[in-house]
Amino acid sequence: CFRVVLGTSQYRVRNPMKRDPRLDLLRVAAIGLVTLFHVWRFIGRPSEVIGPFDLAAPLEKGAMGVTIFIFLSGYLCQSRSAFEKPGLFLRRKLLRLAPPYYVALIVWNVLLSLGVTAKTHTLWDNVSHVLFIHNLTEPTFYSVSGVFWYIALQVQFFIVYAVLRRPISFHPTASVTVSLMMSVASSTVMPVSFPVLDRSVFAYAFPFVLGVVTASRPAWCAAVPGGRFSLCPQWAPLLYQQFRLCSHGAD
Repeated sequence: CFRVVLGTSQYRVRNPMKRDPRLDLLRVAAIGLVTLFHVWRFIGRPSEVIGPFDLAAPLEKGAMGVTIFIFLSGYLCQSRSAFEKPGLFLRRKLLRLAPPYYVALIVWNVLLSLGVTAKTHTLWDNVSHVLFIHNLTEPTFYSVSGVFWYIALQVQFFIVYAVLRRPISFHPTASVTVSLMMSVASSTVMPVSFPVLDRSVFAYAFPFVLGVVTASRPAWCAAVPGGRFSLCPQWAPLLYQQFRLCSHGAD
């Protein structure tokens, strides 16, 4: 349960370099889910139906690992950078993420030039990747490499955090409510007209904001009424992703 994370926010702010094995466990779970999902897709999306059960169904739901990553991103942004100036925060994040990403972008362009796969890599495709905006339009979303959309998503969430950190921290209930409405609308209604919204900051706003709130207001997250198996905010990222998958399937 995500409850194991709640008591660590103040500790991590004071000791930002110390690793927490409980957070690492969540990372491992997310990596495993995403990896299994892509393996399942690579081998042809198989199914093994026995009576009313499909034994391959858990592999199809592995995409929920992305939601766990987004939740952790919001949590770690707040727990490690709550008192950092927005400009310094963005600079530090970009200096850490951009260099290896740009190297990977060059490598993929070389591989595509050699005919490794049929993805497009035009000038605009590459410019949009360099600017971290390629996930905002359908033609560039899966260009160059199909996994780079997540990098753009992370950078956009870093910008959102730098701009909205204080409102989210000081108004947790309103922030979580608005982000939930935004995510549900972006994932279930608006993709009919704007398909790229399904994997945008709007669609994943809820788990990210919930991560920030969990780190900044652990008492708020623990105050949800109910017993041991209550519908607590710590479970919300998984429940929300399950709702997305059940609504229109895994991508």
